[in-house]
Amino acid sequence: MSLQAAGGDEGWKQRIRQFWHGYLHALMSVEGGHSFYAVDTSNGAAACACAPEFEEVESAAPSLLEFLELVTTGRVKI
Repeated sequence: MSLQAAGGDEGWKQRIRQFWHGYLHALMSVEGGHSFYAVDTSNGAAACACAPEFEEVESAAPSLLEFLELVTTGRVKI
């Protein structure tokens, strides 16, 4: 979706690709719009974002383990 939005802007496309090389997808959802949770490979933190600004992530938890604890205890709804 992001690459389609970039159209013919090769610089924008390159920035999108660089961004995604730094995140490992953990969960994706299309309920209520497209969103995802991912692990930041530079520090192991869990991040999340929603369409249309997928590359503008917010912190979900300091680590994947802590994120999974939030999910399993019902403090984060996915």
